[in-house]
Amino acid sequence: MLGDDILAAAMKQIIEGPADDIGEAARQYNKRALQIEEIDAERQAAIVRRALDNDAGRAFLVWLTKKTVFRGASPAEQAATTAEMFAIEKAKREGQASVLFLLLDVLAWERPLGDRASGE
Repeated sequence: MLGDDILAAAMKQIIEGPADDIGEAARQYNKRALQIEEIDAERQAAIVRRALDNDAGRAFLVWLTKKTVFRGASPAEQAATTAEMFAIEKAKREGQASVLFLLLDVLAWERPLGDRASGE
């Protein structure tokens, strides 16, 4: 689990140690939590890249882009007669597009920084 040894040490410090040392225990726990989060994000990004960094994956991303970002207004969007109805339909569309943006973000994130900056 997430730094159980560090969490145990932090709890012991809180219970037994001087209050001044609590900050150090918290910093150690937060540092370890961040390391674990970064490792997990790298692992997940590698999974996405393996799935999409090929001809079929790129074709899927093109299809998903056309179906979300580049599609015209849906019949429900066109039929909206109030601002609330229109906002609900736009929120649905944004939710669909967010999947595409998440995938593209993960793919860009795993590239070396120089590749991200150049957009290649």
